[in-house]
Amino acid sequence: MTNPIPRAETVRLEDMDYPVDLLSTDGRGALNSFVQTEGHLMYLRNMEAVLTKARNAYIADLKDEILKGRTGLDYSDMLSDD
Repeated sequence: MTNPIPRAETVRLEDMDYPVDLLSTDGRGALNSFVQTEGHLMYLRNMEAVLTKARNAYIADLKDEILKGRTGLDYSDMLSDD
């Protein structure tokens, strides 16, 4: 399923506004592809943020396990707010 062309009367590209109604069929296709690409890039940036957060959590867990193995103390229990 393709995303529809934006309903705006103009499209802003590189700080310039261009009227959508002057676009040819090929131009509207290119605009539709552009809109889809921008949406996909936003999705990928958000996914990168989620995966980075998960990665950092795994690193913290590994550090806790390493300290626990070396000292026999569970530092995560000591730092917990509970």
